[in-house]
Amino acid sequence: MHTSRRPKEPENKRKFARIEIEIPAKFIQLDQDTDEVVFIHDVSAGGISLTTTKKLEKNSPLELQLQIPDGGKSCYVKGKVVWVKPVSTETFRLGITAENLDLTCLSRILRLKLI
Repeated sequence: MHTSRRPKEPENKRKFARIEIEIPAKFIQLDQDTDEVVFIHDVSAGGISLTTTKKLEKNSPLELQLQIPDGGKSCYVKGKVVWVKPVSTETFRLGITAENLDLTCLSRILRLKLI
């Protein structure tokens, strides 16, 4: 007797839910002492995705100044690049691990999505 097995669904490796949102940020490349204004695509308690014109290597250290449009102060996040995907010849999508994204900042971002 032949029984068919359904293929296993791929595991979601994310520990935290992702909040899709477009907010501006100042991107500071710590090992190069350069900066650029970028747009964040999504945020979670564990990381951030953004697009930049700079091609960074994995593990490059950086700092982000999130400019949350709610009238509050900017949030500062240190992290490092965990993945890089080319969008075009001059644009790259980066995955950043967030080392110190505090819950107050994350709450302010979530509140924007609920309005």
